[in-house]
Amino acid sequence: SITKSDSKYLVNLGIVAAFGVIGFSSALALFTDAAYPFIDSGVLCLSVIGQILMANRKIENWPVWVVVNTLSVPLFYSRELYLTAGLYAIFWVHAWYAWYVWNTEMKARNV
Repeated sequence: SITKSDSKYLVNLGIVAAFGVIGFSSALALFTDAAYPFIDSGVLCLSVIGQILMANRKIENWPVWVVVNTLSVPLFYSRELYLTAGLYAIFWVHAWYAWYVWNTEMKARNV
């Protein structure tokens, strides 16, 4: 069933994501010609966090996906990857809808 994460778990995931973004963005900046290493790293690390939360059926996965898709659309568009940007715009709408559906289901089960 769908559940909420406790605050400590979310803080720990946030710390892991922050260190991941710092590490990956540094590596991308040093060893590649990535145009936006910080945003690329944010998308990567938050996607992993979102997937972990989703696998555990935690409601907080959906706001993470909203952020990932919000970052991804302009990132891909700026690199002229228009179809990919369009796909992530669809994912963005889906994440909002799925968040609503999961919230409704979670509230119905907890009444």
